[in-house]
This record gives sequence, structure tokens and C-alpha cells, in this order.
Amino acid sequence: MSEDGVRAEQETLPIRRLLIHERTRNMPTPGAKIVYGQVNSDVSTSRGGAQMAKRFDHLTIVVRDIDRAKAFFGLLGFKEAISVIIAGEPFASYMGVPGIEAQHVTLVLENASPRTEIQLLRYLHPDPLPDPHIRDLHKLGMNHICFAVDDIEAEVAKLRASGFKTRNEIMDFHSRKLVFIEGPEGVAVELSQWH
Repeated sequence: MSEDGVRAEQETLPIRRLLIHERTRNMPTPGAKIVYGQVNSDVSTSRGGAQMAKRFDHLTIVVRDIDRAKAFFGLLGFKEAISVIIAGEPFASYMGVPGIEAQHVTLVLENASPRTEIQLLRYLHPDPLPDPHIRDLHKLGMNHICFAVDDIEAEVAKLRASGFKTRNEIMDFHSRKLVFIEGPEGVAVELSQWH
């Protein structure tokens, strides 16, 4: 592509440079770390007039200890809406798990609009496959889920008092306080408080 073509393409996608300055009070060493990136200032929710995804619906986590997982998400405001056993067809074909039999629990975040769900699956058959790298945030694939909260310190204190552990100290980044919590089966759950 010619230099003029590159310039024309850049003009069709309004992108501006963004300078991110991490606050020094949360840096492990004195000084500031400067990160350069690009932000698309013309983010659209549709392509060619047809709407794509409307909103987040649910996340499903496979667990061994369903009661502990319910307790964890209960502390974040989720309530059990329904619990069923799924087995055989059409679930085996849909999930790609021959001979599936599992407890399926739907948790709903109270007073959230739109509806937000966490679904828990406890396999009775076959045995669930362990993921030895579930805690490694540099692995490929799913990394973490994040929930916005009003008071991150209070949420962390509540979770710790119930025996759940943080993975790090609270950090300030991109106009919010953030912390990772060790979620069910080692899944990383992040809390975010905007300011």
C-alpha cells in the first residue's frame, strides 16, 4: 500500500494516541511507568446497520465444590435462581460431552439490569478435566472475569473474612481500583471500583 493509501486508511478510522500514566503511589519502585497505545475514538455497537451482541449474558464455571462456589458468588450478590440435573440428549450433543450428567446451577446478580448470570456445572459424569494452568494469567484463552463494585475495600474484607483470598493488593489503574480474588477452582475474579 502506498504512503497516501496508508494515510487515507488511518483517516477513515479516527484513532488517537493515548498516554497512560500509572500513579506512582501504586508502583513497586519510585517513578512512573509510561505506556503508549492507541484507542479507537469511534467505537460503534453495530456493523453495517445490523446489531451484533447485545450484552453479556452468562459465564459458566465447572466446579467440584458447588456449595463453596455458591458461597463465593453469594458474597458478591448472586442468588441461586434454579438448580437442575442435565443428562443425556440433547445436552451431550450440545456440549460435546458424551454421557454427560451434571448439576447445573444458575446464579443471578440481584438488582442488576440487565440480568447477569454465573452458571455453575458440577459434573457427575464424566469426571471433569483439571486445568493445571488455571491460575496462570499468561496462558492462552480465558483470563478472568471482572465485576464492578462500589466499595472495593469492603468487598475484599468481606471475602477475606469468609476464607477467600486475594491474589494481589489493590492497585489503581485506568481510573479505577482493581484487585484479583482467587475464585472457585482457581478462576481469577477481578473486582473494579471506578473513581
